[in-house]
Amino acid sequence: MLLEALISVLIFSLGILALVSMQTAAARSTIDAKYRADAAFLANQIIGSLWGEVPGNRADYVNGIDATQAGASGCQAGGAAASSPEALAWLGQVARLLPEATANRQQITINNDNVTVRVCWLDRSDNAGGVYHNHVITAQINRNE
Repeated sequence: MLLEALISVLIFSLGILALVSMQTAAARSTIDAKYRADAAFLANQIIGSLWGEVPGNRADYVNGIDATQAGASGCQAGGAAASSPEALAWLGQVARLLPEATANRQQITINNDNVTVRVCWLDRSDNAGGVYHNHVITAQINRNE
């Protein structure tokens, strides 16, 4: 009878450990989804702001947000610092909403009518140890608008 009780306690303990593990994985997935949603919001926000700008002023609007790594697959740090008030305000929002989203890792490229925005952040719950996540969005903005 004592052996049966010990085995039932062992089975119950394994079940509880499995539930705790599932809760941890669910919490990690929820945090990751929040970061991805915030990154999508921020990318759409800057594209929406650029849409309202006069075509000749679009490059000045995001002046200093690094575009040198726009073709890269990752989020390498660039060098330039933002100088326009609009770009500084947007970078401030990025830094508030996303962890480790430093200004020198955000990238915006304007090529004629095409705008590409890459928002990069480091997920603190990531076990990969320093791998940056990113959200890239490309939009076409007509010159005549």
